[in-house]
Amino acid sequence: MKSIAEILFEILELGEGWIIKDKKINKKIDKKIKEIDIFIEYTSSTGYFPENKELLNVYIYSSSRSIRHLDLFEYKYYLNARIPRVKDGKLGIRNIAQ
Repeated sequence: MKSIAEILFEILELGEGWIIKDKKINKKIDKKIKEIDIFIEYTSSTGYFPENKELLNVYIYSSSRSIRHLDLFEYKYYLNARIPRVKDGKLGIRNIAQ
């Protein structure tokens, strides 16, 4: 049987280099707060520049971001990650392409 992390990884279709680092399920029934936080991490040292698809070394990571995803059953579903960025000498710094 697959773990919840494996199932969520398949649903998200994160692509190469991404892993689910942690998950947190908040079930405060009395105040009706039901949330799932998934913490993902990019583990590769390279990424593709979006405009020309050139494979470059990761230059820097963005600050941590929390992005609301589609709800999963009655739970609000959030992705939390630091987005890797790559630097092209002519075009500048961009988030990696998937």
